[in-house]
Amino acid sequence: MNYKLISGFLATVVLSACASFQDIPPNSNITEVNKVLGSPQNSCPTSDGKQYYLWGRASKSNVVGALVDSNGTVGPFTEVHTEKSFARLDSGNWTQQDVLCSFGHPYEIERLGFGEKRALIWTYRYEKDNAWPALMHVYFGGDETKVTHRHSGPDPFYEQDYWGWPYPWGFGFGVGFGFGF
Repeated sequence: MNYKLISGFLATVVLSACASFQDIPPNSNITEVNKVLGSPQNSCPTSDGKQYYLWGRASKSNVVGALVDSNGTVGPFTEVHTEKSFARLDSGNWTQQDVLCSFGHPYEIERLGFGEKRALIWTYRYEKDNAWPALMHVYFGGDETKVTHRHSGPDPFYEQDYWGWPYPWGFGFGVGFGFGF
């Protein structure tokens, strides 16, 4: 068996898994960027004829965006799922398409409430203050066309159970004494 070939392959896989947008030189071509970051999860046209691309996945907090001109040149990258970026939702009239183009596909979509308080909620994963796993909930109220408000909270996926043992499912296992723990 050729151990050099196998170890070379494994090294390539491990190193490519560590690649990030910070490793990409400025003014790279979209093809080069896609080789490093993979296919974009979303792209939307802008009013000035460029395309805004998002790379990352909804289940992850590290989503980056960049403008790409008609020649395929990628502009500077910005981290999309940040407190500062989500604060933009507090002003203006944001439609579902605007939110989708700016933040990508949500991690979770649900409808909660009754009557006039019923809302469509898009949830995004992010790191609050670059340290704490959190969820950003974006509410589309009433007719579900415009953002009405947003709020953040802890990500239960990373919460610990009652005994302090972390479970990746966001809950612990109870002790069956006739009442819940």
